[in-house]
Amino acid sequence: MGKPKGEAIPRRRLGPLGPWRLALAITAAAIFTGLPLFDAATTGVGADMALLRSLGVALLTWIAVGALNRALINIPDAADAVDPARELQQ
Repeated sequence: MGKPKGEAIPRRRLGPLGPWRLALAITAAAIFTGLPLFDAATTGVGADMALLRSLGVALLTWIAVGALNRALINIPDAADAVDPARELQQ
């Protein structure tokens, strides 16, 4: 039916790379396929393949940054880590 009133909606953690994911994907696509895409756009020859190549690079970068971001979210904080030397003293 729905959540009872007053119950907080759990927030997803963005992680350190979350806000930069789109910018990183566009930058990687521009670096790897920018000049061939520009050449194809100005001459009109092979523009479809250049666009597909650029989209593929952006998509792979998007997925890789998302996986890295998820891995960084799951790293425990230093305050949460257990010090084995301290455990042995107790």
